Amino acid sequence: MAYGSGLKETGVLVDEWAEFVVDTTLAGEEANLQIEAFDDEYNVVEVELEPSDTVGLISCRYKPTKPGQHRIFISYAGVSISGGPFRVRSSSVIGCCQNRNRLSSFILLVPFRLWLWIYIDHFICLKRQKIFQS
Repeated sequence: MAYGSGLKETGVLVDEWAEFVVDTTLAGEEANLQIEAFDDEYNVVEVELEPSDTVGLISCRYKPTKPGQHRIFISYAGVSISGGPFRVRSSSVIGCCQNRNRLSSFILLVPFRLWLWIYIDHFICLKRQKIFQS
């Protein structure tokens, strides 16, 4: 069994560590654990393994170098674990911020445009009143 934010479909950021844990406590006797990760162009992404203090738990992490789909293959004793291969989509922080900035600009511009329209309309009405009063 494997779990952690580094195996979720979304939420992994480029150039940030994505972490997950492989739990082999219920797998029986000790066997060979193999983990491979690839980006969307099938380039190998290095995965670091670190045994934890608890027997059977292995902490793993990898760092995506570019946005896109990544696949993580985990096998224990030559058998793929359930849920695998894991498909993870990484994105850059810049892309998230750009979308947020576009939304905030839109929110700021709409009230200004509405205010400007009201002001111009009011100005035109005042001009008309002065013309008719003369």
